[in-house]
Amino acid sequence: MCTRSRMIQFKENDQPLTMSTTCTDHVRSTGTYGSLSATRYCMSVSDVGGSILTFRGNQTTEADNRETLMREYALERLSGWFCFVQTTFGQVVSVFHSTTEEVEVVNIKKGIASAFQANLRGTTEETEIDPQSKHISHYSYPDSVDEVRKMRRTIDSEDIIEFPMHIPTRDVKLHEEEDIEYKDGRLIKSNGTLHLSIDSSSTSRLEGSDEFSNAFTAHGSFSMELKLCRISARFSRKRRAIQKSVDGSYSVEENLMATFDERKMELEKLETLRRDLKTPQQVLTALQNINSGKNFKALGQVMVLERKYGAMGVSVTDTVLYYLRKIQSEEDMTQRVAIYSLLSSEGSTRAENALMERLLGEAVSELEKQSIILAISLLSTPSPHVIQTLEEMISQSGNESSTLLLAYGAIVANAPSTQKERMVSFMTALLPPVTSESTHSVIHVLHALGNTKSSLAVEHIVQYLWHEDEDVRVTAVTALRFFTARPDTQQHLLDMLHDSSDSMVEAIIHALRDGYEYNREMPLDQELIESLANITINLGNYYLQDELMYFLRAVGTHSSLALVDLIVSSRAEEARLKRDTSTIWDDPSSEYDFICPLSERQADVRNFPSHQSCLWSETVGKDEGDLKVYLKSGVGLFAGGNKCNCDLKALGKAVVRGHLLGWEADAVKILGCVLKHNGIIKVKAYIKFVGLVLLDVDLPLSYTYQLPQYDLTLFSVSYTFIVYIVPVTLSASLQVHVGGQVFAGLEVGESGSIKGTVSFTPFVTATVDASASASIFVAQVGIFLTGTITYNISAWASVAVCRPQNPWFVEIYLGADHGWSPTSITLGAFYQLRTWTFSWGSRRTWSPLTYTWTLPGSGRLPLIEECTDTDGGEPTPPATTCPSATPVSTSSTTPTASWAKYRPTPTPTPEIVIPHGSGAEPAPPTKPPLTKPKPFFPPV
Repeated sequence: MCTRSRMIQFKENDQPLTMSTTCTDHVRSTGTYGSLSATRYCMSVSDVGGSILTFRGNQTTEADNRETLMREYALERLSGWFCFVQTTFGQVVSVFHSTTEEVEVVNIKKGIASAFQANLRGTTEETEIDPQSKHISHYSYPDSVDEVRKMRRTIDSEDIIEFPMHIPTRDVKLHEEEDIEYKDGRLIKSNGTLHLSIDSSSTSRLEGSDEFSNAFTAHGSFSMELKLCRISARFSRKRRAIQKSVDGSYSVEENLMATFDERKMELEKLETLRRDLKTPQQVLTALQNINSGKNFKALGQVMVLERKYGAMGVSVTDTVLYYLRKIQSEEDMTQRVAIYSLLSSEGSTRAENALMERLLGEAVSELEKQSIILAISLLSTPSPHVIQTLEEMISQSGNESSTLLLAYGAIVANAPSTQKERMVSFMTALLPPVTSESTHSVIHVLHALGNTKSSLAVEHIVQYLWHEDEDVRVTAVTALRFFTARPDTQQHLLDMLHDSSDSMVEAIIHALRDGYEYNREMPLDQELIESLANITINLGNYYLQDELMYFLRAVGTHSSLALVDLIVSSRAEEARLKRDTSTIWDDPSSEYDFICPLSERQADVRNFPSHQSCLWSETVGKDEGDLKVYLKSGVGLFAGGNKCNCDLKALGKAVVRGHLLGWEADAVKILGCVLKHNGIIKVKAYIKFVGLVLLDVDLPLSYTYQLPQYDLTLFSVSYTFIVYIVPVTLSASLQVHVGGQVFAGLEVGESGSIKGTVSFTPFVTATVDASASASIFVAQVGIFLTGTITYNISAWASVAVCRPQNPWFVEIYLGADHGWSPTSITLGAFYQLRTWTFSWGSRRTWSPLTYTWTLPGSGRLPLIEECTDTDGGEPTPPATTCPSATPVSTSSTTPTASWAKYRPTPTPTPEIVIPHGSGAEPAPPTKPPLTKPKPFFPPV
């Protein structure tokens, strides 16, 4: 049975490349999956052999224009099976495909039928969260005629978990256009087109590197689960760089995709879950073994379904309430806290009353009350009794009770609309004046107002955007996260960018990101996001840049992706500048000004490039049954430029597995610690659940042990240069030469043997082409450079134990500071004047010019040192001292020497006479052996 036909088209410079494929057959069988009646669909994917043809101009047919073909590519046959199991009510319970061969596959979370369920409602536009895959589909209907409807849908890239291109999913977009036919609310036929493309930012990033050749090859042939079959065309690298998208079409016949009957599906699910929870003893066993996870999660799901459809046999909710009363006097509260989360998720009046009874109980500890308050804050429909009780508790304790305030703010979001205005007014009355110095209570109330999601709170939050305390300003920005779709809020955020501290920029980015997740149709002020991009680039904070790029990629507009490209290119440029070790002089006004200004100015000292190093990363955790805390710490260094401090930030994540808050809440985050350069540790713990701040406390206990610090100098190198200039009057042309200094020391022995030492020292000379008037004076001008370059490593480590009562977590830091010491190389100039008697006068020095270079490592290493007897005797061992030999230092640090001791003072070389003749004895030396002469400089 032919169920699908496909036509794949590639586009290159508006010229089509077309491939046709055969139909895809499927085999359908009916049976049981577990205890459920289900149908298994297996699809055979086969691509015919053939070729991809490209044409010149507007030619479109192969037969009439065969001579105009540019190139032809062979296709590879590829076949394989893909299967999925679907219950009679439309639930996809299993998706699998062959793993015996290399198959390019795209899978959408949880299943394929749910990913392509058509929205059959009568709306023209709809944003729907699929009940199975949890992905978000954005639907629009350009036209609708009777039983035929055209649909366009965009599937978020975050919901696609596997791609064949071996690139991150955020770089890929998936779109669908579909013509659907339905009858009596049941889908009977669907024909559509799929479009898979690479983000423009990813394309521009990959086109200039070899990575692109392996990142995106030619793909086509979507199968039912969006399997991309491989085309074996050997495209050139240039062609691969141009290839950016793949289109495919598909056709689905009746009954291949079943529609959903939500009630029957949930009843089916409830029956499945109750298989292991049929008796009260099984329910109690699951409650007592909360660490098992699976059964405990099933308890919460059964309680929610029982509230909706009634109990099947023994009521799980009744058994849970009975067990709570039984253990209410036990000292260990772990199981009670787990039950509070179950009651919160169940949300019935009985569950609410049980929570309030425990909250007002006399024998309940403060820590347990905190857990109950958090559970109450997540009730979907809080009663007036709950609202009134929390207001009384807040009035009695004041606005210092952060947990009460935050829970009350979260309840406002779910409260009846008739009460919201009064509840917001109750909270704003707790705000102190803007000029008040009390910042702790202000932060709690602002967080609570942000939790309300009510526009009535905006005007009160905005007042604190310009508070003198930075923590209050950052909190106010965070509290506006649900209102960032408003143009006035975005304008306020733009104004706040004048305070361009790292914490403020981070708060604005997170507020925009949370607002976009809350409302994906949120319009963005272009000036705001451009300012954010420029500020993160100027700050040089890679963490903030990553956070902003994540948000901009999620938005996915042309302008936002252009800003991503801007940040990526700025990083590349920064890396290039760090690798560039060349030094550029200030541009002089003329060549005459090269020497003279040395006495007039001192150049700025340029620091060596900064270093960023991720030295260590570790995950530590604590599992106490009801709470699993995982802290992922990454240690990196951010130093350099003209800053004299280092800031270190470590982020972590707390994962609550359905025991504290009543939900399987992987979204609960973030645990953060900030280490400032002055050694003060500021620890803040907070929990965000589905955008709500539910815990915001300063940890009452924090202890840090700083391990001893050790500094290690990796190497230290000194450079000393003496540069001489010939005795002339200064003119306009300067030339630099590389030469060397050669020293020869000789000694003639009584037997006629000769011992000698030769050494060569490279040096740099600079000469000025000009004329000198010797009849007036002779000037000797010199330039000297000195400097010491040191590379230091400073190891450090610390361990912090933080305990916000319960649970506790451990932070471990390990790292090393490393980098060049601030280094300057001094450039000096001197001159000497000679009188008519050719005796040099006193030396006078110009004020030195200070400048900084990045210089390669240098060292001196003796290569050959050997004395040889010319009479044929044995070579003198290296241990003997050759006449006038100067040992070469191998120290990594060469002390800076004054230029004066190397001043050239030529000494006449005495003549050495060596008798010649057969058998003649050498004449005794008429002069004493040579000593090491002064250094001289041979012509270069």
